[in-house]
Amino acid sequence: MNRDADRTATTANIAALREELGRARVPDEHASLVEDFARLLADEGYIIDPRTTIGIYSAIRTRRPLLFVGVPGCGKTFFGEVATRLFNPGEELLMVSMHSGVRPEDLVYREDPDGRRVLWERIRERAAETGEAVDWDEAAREVHSRIVPGPLLTAIEDGNRTGRRRVLVIDEIDKAREETEAPLLDLLNSSRVTVPYVGVFRSDPGTEPIVVLTANKLRRLGEPLESRVFAVEVRLPTVLEEDEILSRQVPDLDDDLRGLLLLYTHRIRDELAINPVSIRNVRYIAEALALLELDGESALTTELLLAYSGYYAKTREDLVMLRLHVADSLLWARREIARTGSIRNALDGIDALQRSLRDEGSLSIFSV
Repeated sequence: MNRDADRTATTANIAALREELGRARVPDEHASLVEDFARLLADEGYIIDPRTTIGIYSAIRTRRPLLFVGVPGCGKTFFGEVATRLFNPGEELLMVSMHSGVRPEDLVYREDPDGRRVLWERIRERAAETGEAVDWDEAAREVHSRIVPGPLLTAIEDGNRTGRRRVLVIDEIDKAREETEAPLLDLLNSSRVTVPYVGVFRSDPGTEPIVVLTANKLRRLGEPLESRVFAVEVRLPTVLEEDEILSRQVPDLDDDLRGLLLLYTHRIRDELAINPVSIRNVRYIAEALALLELDGESALTTELLLAYSGYYAKTREDLVMLRLHVADSLLWARREIARTGSIRNALDGIDALQRSLRDEGSLSIFSV
């Protein structure tokens, strides 16, 4: 079974996106731009719900920050990685991981050993001693040279330097103290940040950062911040969407082996009350199987899955639970194939059910 050339999920989503744009009577010129955006993301292994595609595209174009909300491991941060490759080719991912120890100023700059206040005082004292007028522009450059730009200031300076909008990922914003949102609001409202005793730094027109925030919703964000973002609920993909993603991420893995791995994974996710199994975790096992150059569904054995159980289970309790159910979960997957007549039929049936359940819920986005 060769599904590599048949990008079923992307084809279906692009067709649905085209219908959505048509119903909204979006002019062809703009509709084609939205479609191109969806295809670019799909080429990177990111498959988006059609309606959410329109929202994300519009938010980026209108300079609204994006907030991706979902359980750990469902692909929130990966959107920032993909967006960086699309909008900042050749640049490293610009990201700050938030936690309770992050101070507001840490987002903007790191202090030099002497301190800028002391440096200003020395400049003034030197001018008083010599009687020479202070060259304030040169003094500002000297003070600026003593700070290390933080992620917010870096995003502005990189954008001004390259003439492109820099992608900035603020990871797990809900784990930070609420007061750390203040410099973010300044950036979101005015595309600027302020460094005391140095000055105000602004983005040039057209180079405003593309801000991607992620959250697990451990706490509510401040109302000023929440009111400014375009929120996206992140969920796991359907099995056919994950099949397509995995085929792009691990193209050397045998198709039948990949299909059986996805059926097994579906059973683990659906039946066991362990930590969420992320798409990244599935990719790790797929990469391990591809490394061994295994072919055919018969190559996936209980022994191999037990060897790789550490990818799915992250606690001792989860590991014990998983090991108890590896054999019967793999047996269920093989019986499902026999019942439906093929791996593809088994995946199709599960995918149809997942799509019907998803259609009843809220908008969502899927990725690795």
